[in-house]
Amino acid sequence: MSEALVDNAAEIPQVELPETLALLPVKDLVLFPYMIVPLLVAREVSAAAVDLALGATKDRLLFVTAQRSEGEETPTPETLNPIGTVATIVRMRKLSDGRMKILLQGLFRARIATWRGTEPCFTVSVEQLADTAPRG
Repeated sequence: MSEALVDNAAEIPQVELPETLALLPVKDLVLFPYMIVPLLVAREVSAAAVDLALGATKDRLLFVTAQRSEGEETPTPETLNPIGTVATIVRMRKLSDGRMKILLQGLFRARIATWRGTEPCFTVSVEQLADTAPRG
């Protein structure tokens, strides 16, 4: 099994972490490193985060974190988990109804170090967290 992890690690691109990242709040998903997930983006704050990530960084990076409450339509810094995953947008397609479909790949776990801004989307600076081996 450890050989598979080494092979997968080679597939994750090495990226330079920018000082500021757009934050993408998600309701019902926890993104982990190495995961590839499709997401349907409908909220304005989420669409703004995707647009910022596509235009601001050559690696199309953003910080993905889960909301503490799935029912909340307007997240605030207090309702978002401080630990999440830095991800790259692999693909993005705008749908005819105004929503976006994106494909994300998780790169590494990170923690919010500083809140930078809230308009038109949340922006944060993050610090990478070291992965620890499972206990067993």
